[in-house]
Amino acid sequence: MRLHSDMDLIVILVAGMDTPTILTMTGMKGFDMHNNFKLSWQTKGKYATELFTEKAEELILMHNESKPLFLMLTHLAAHTGKGGGLEVPDILKNDEEFAYIKNRNRRLYAGMVKELDNSVGSIIQTLSKKGILQNAIVVFFSDNGAPSEGAHLYNNYGSNWPLRGQKTTVLEGGVRVPAIIYTSILKKYGIVSNSLIHVSDLMPTLYAAAGGDVEDLGKVDGVNHWPVLTETETSKRSTLLINIDEVYNSSAIIGKNGRYKLVNGSTTYLETDEGFYGEDGLNDGNPVYNISAILNSPVNQAIRGNLILRKIKKIRKKTVLGNCRKHLSKYQSCRYNDFCLFDLVRDPCETTNIAKKFPLIVKKLERKLIKYWNNMQPQKDIFIDPRANPSSYNNTWYTWLDQPKG
Repeated sequence: MRLHSDMDLIVILVAGMDTPTILTMTGMKGFDMHNNFKLSWQTKGKYATELFTEKAEELILMHNESKPLFLMLTHLAAHTGKGGGLEVPDILKNDEEFAYIKNRNRRLYAGMVKELDNSVGSIIQTLSKKGILQNAIVVFFSDNGAPSEGAHLYNNYGSNWPLRGQKTTVLEGGVRVPAIIYTSILKKYGIVSNSLIHVSDLMPTLYAAAGGDVEDLGKVDGVNHWPVLTETETSKRSTLLINIDEVYNSSAIIGKNGRYKLVNGSTTYLETDEGFYGEDGLNDGNPVYNISAILNSPVNQAIRGNLILRKIKKIRKKTVLGNCRKHLSKYQSCRYNDFCLFDLVRDPCETTNIAKKFPLIVKKLERKLIKYWNNMQPQKDIFIDPRANPSSYNNTWYTWLDQPKG
């Protein structure tokens, strides 16, 4: 992305970004920490969240302010670590801090999220010390819902409460994630947007924010949301394709500006993932929400935020769904030869299939799905090239395709 003269810095922070795992399933294992394509053995044994934070801060402090900067930090937190375990820098200290959480794995997950939170605070503070925060755009989001429990080998005991489903599903628990954007350019502070936004929208949105003409990008899948965030325009995105999987004969699409979702086929590889998972975090033994910690946080101090107690409560009220699955006794699975239609405004927990009640909406979204099916590129068979095996490169992952031929 080319940044234009009226914006110097764009920072994207992504929580829990997936790393390629398919090769590890073949038994291939190796050291895979590189710095500028060179192996970085000195980082071995360091906590990844702290390591990535230090590198991001180093790049910020070294930044030549006469040139624009695009920085994307994709944290591994809060993923599971090697062998599927949950890791924190200090287990004893973590157990003491989160003693009120009875489940050990949930305590570890809380510790990983706290380290991620510390990272965000530290990076924002570094931007402020460098003197470039006020001319920056910072975006924070996750790539998918948590793998809470059950079928997933590397479930991290996170929670998508109260939403249905989890990672790999097309249900809201798998695809609906929070996102935060900060920039001093925004005229209003503490605004909650319910616009339908897809990850592909980031490029044209940030390109426009940096002063670019989106028309220069040509035909792209993304939609520019900058006028929606900064002015009073309504979103130009009315439809969002979630996924098509011709192997499992399933697909899902959201239409009518985010209100209705049409699902056909099994929504995941295993039907057991279609239920409701994850704790609500509202048990009597848990401490009350600490608003003072928000006001005194490194981020709020750095941005000199005008957040006050009343405003924080108001923002939280707008973002919290509440228990929309309160009276649910069972859920309906969507078969490959049938449709489920959900009203995401009235029923965000996807408890009730209203396909029979609204056949015209089903037909309309089905026609859109068929167009996507017809334009889809077929999935390729999985091929693991044995030449990629780290055992051939001193047990390290190497850019093996760069090897000279012959």
